[in-house]
Amino acid sequence: MALECTLEELFRGRVKRVKITRHVVDANGIFMPEEETLKIKLMPGWKAGTKITFEGKGDDRLGFLPPDVVFVVNEKPHHLFSRDGDNLIHEMEVSLTDALAGCTLSVPLIGRENMWLSFAGDEVICPGYEKVIRGQGMPVPGEKGRKGDFLIRFSVSFPAGLSDERRSEACRILRDCCYS
Repeated sequence: MALECTLEELFRGRVKRVKITRHVVDANGIFMPEEETLKIKLMPGWKAGTKITFEGKGDDRLGFLPPDVVFVVNEKPHHLFSRDGDNLIHEMEVSLTDALAGCTLSVPLIGRENMWLSFAGDEVICPGYEKVIRGQGMPVPGEKGRKGDFLIRFSVSFPAGLSDERRSEACRILRDCCYS
């Protein structure tokens, strides 16, 4: 059975309650439906594909022990982050002006707070630039206090068009700074 989990749930960990219905044999040998709520303790850092097994919680079968019920963690897509192992990835777009001249950016974190990053005028953000923040990714299961990295991948938005005057000015400025 798929156990749908948000990235936040897999980041923090939590207890999820899942209601199952199974068929059990009553005292008269009749199969009856029985509802049960199972508690699943999600551990921080669990990945998609992690299996949680509840022994003997499947449907009764005459002459056999009831089978196990197995839940498999399925990670729901997130609107701000993606995951690569223990690393979190955030895609961020900056304007060409900010990329060239420097800027201070508010970057969201998975815990709902923000981090401020400053890029000085001498630090140019080029398309595809990746900033790595060590230890701000997903918790590493079984390694208390250790986390993966947070990768911020930048794209740069270019203007849709420039007048001939602006284009000449930009070319002059770029030639002066790049070839002097």
